[in-house]
Amino acid sequence: MPRQKAFHPDAALDRAIDLFWRKGFEGASLSALLATMGISRQSLYNTFGNKQQLFLAVLDRYGQMQELQRLGLEQETAGLETIQKYFHRLLSGMEAQPEYGACLMTVAAVELGLQDWAVQSRVEAYDSVLAGAFRNALERASFRGELREDLDLSLQADQLVALSKGLGAMARGGMGLARLRLLVDASLALLSSASEKDTTE
Repeated sequence: MPRQKAFHPDAALDRAIDLFWRKGFEGASLSALLATMGISRQSLYNTFGNKQQLFLAVLDRYGQMQELQRLGLEQETAGLETIQKYFHRLLSGMEAQPEYGACLMTVAAVELGLQDWAVQSRVEAYDSVLAGAFRNALERASFRGELREDLDLSLQADQLVALSKGLGAMARGGMGLARLRLLVDASLALLSSASEKDTTE
């Protein structure tokens, strides 16, 4: 009869997410990971493999956890206001936990994206799903006449992904949350059909 694990793998992963997010891959030592996760070295190897495999599992777990954050963007009722609320929630999270700043996928991309294809593929998949959610919200907004008619919605969805990731980098660089909120609101105002009317008057 196989021996049962003395810990819950998902709970251990959640604790590893916290450390990797704050310290990065290189900054999170194996000893710190074991202490944070509350497991032995052998348990880590038996369950997750080595440190690099653990990091990949952390990225997968983080991606699953972010599904709820995207949910509003994927609804039929989504629109420009939904996009604005998504960004304001993102900024509120940064304000509540400034030690994290950029999202974990951005942290991973900056540190390892050009060195590790497995990390890069997960970041690309995450960005693609987020872009699809933004695209849905933009299409719904366009159908209701909320957006300028000259927008390339696919390109704009990618730009919103870039904005979401750039906010974290700028926050880590010292830009205040009030300034970041102004940046978000100004960027989204440029998409609105109201801005198109203003330029024609």
